[in-house]
Amino acid sequence: MSPRVVGVLLAVVMLLLLAVPVIARRAEPVVPAGAATVIIVTPNNEQIRVEFAEGFARWHREKFAAPAQVIWNMPGGATEIRRMLEASATAALRDGTTPGGSADLLFGGGSYDFEQLTKPITVEVNGDVRSTTVLIPIDFPQEWLNEVYGQNSIAGRTLYDPNRAWFGTALSAFGIVYNAEMLQRMGVAYPTEWSALADPRLQDSVSLVNPAQSGSIASAMETILLREGWQRGWAILRRASGNARSIAAGGPRTPMDVSQGDAAEGLCIDFYGRYQQQAVTDGGSPGRVGYVDPVGKTAIDPDPVAMLRGAPHPETARR
Repeated sequence: MSPRVVGVLLAVVMLLLLAVPVIARRAEPVVPAGAATVIIVTPNNEQIRVEFAEGFARWHREKFAAPAQVIWNMPGGATEIRRMLEASATAALRDGTTPGGSADLLFGGGSYDFEQLTKPITVEVNGDVRSTTVLIPIDFPQEWLNEVYGQNSIAGRTLYDPNRAWFGTALSAFGIVYNAEMLQRMGVAYPTEWSALADPRLQDSVSLVNPAQSGSIASAMETILLREGWQRGWAILRRASGNARSIAAGGPRTPMDVSQGDAAEGLCIDFYGRYQQQAVTDGGSPGRVGYVDPVGKTAIDPDPVAMLRGAPHPETARR
């Protein structure tokens, strides 16, 4: 084969390789010019973002006879996002500038981080005390809140902030995702209790996430301490950490590790665990991955949404 022919073939191969990502890429929806826009900061995964954006656009068109679009900003896990927002607000106070202005809403991550963001941030600059909050309340009518949330309580958790700074959009629990095939090979029973994560036979076979980077995992670990008691709860967490093969930075990592056979068990929020279980089943391997909420030992937590101070599109965000 001549060098010229070889060169042509290589060029064709390179063009095909470059074209594959373009062809395989999900088609982006066409948004009409002038569509109402809302910018949302979130730690949530793609499935939640797609469902929410499509649902909001559909509702907005039906309700207001006008198109709408969601622009997503995903800078990290829930706790990382909280720290970023707090740092930004603190810097604005020190500089004497208006906090916020780059996004409209904060969506997802569990109630703990949202509760922290309702607290005032205060700095002193040359004797001048300056204070602000990251979130701003939305004065929805109490009648509407009663219709949507009822008594504003489930299993001891509030469903929206009493001062209306955040509002729950979904309910989640916490549990253990597991690889049934790995546990069978190891001779370990399927988990039913939190203590399963501390089984010494699972050394280097547990997937955990840094609670300083994931709001859902911080809430899950808090649940273990509350349900098991302080001493027993910490004993379980310490031994589970000793069994950990790695400490990931985000909640979605654990179900992936388990489904790929890199870990036998892992701590996660129910949505991630059940979604991965269903994905593996749909892929032709039913029963290979399971998820369980420890009976009487889990907790229910709302997944909130809140308005950010300085929102550039407050009217659309309020909708």
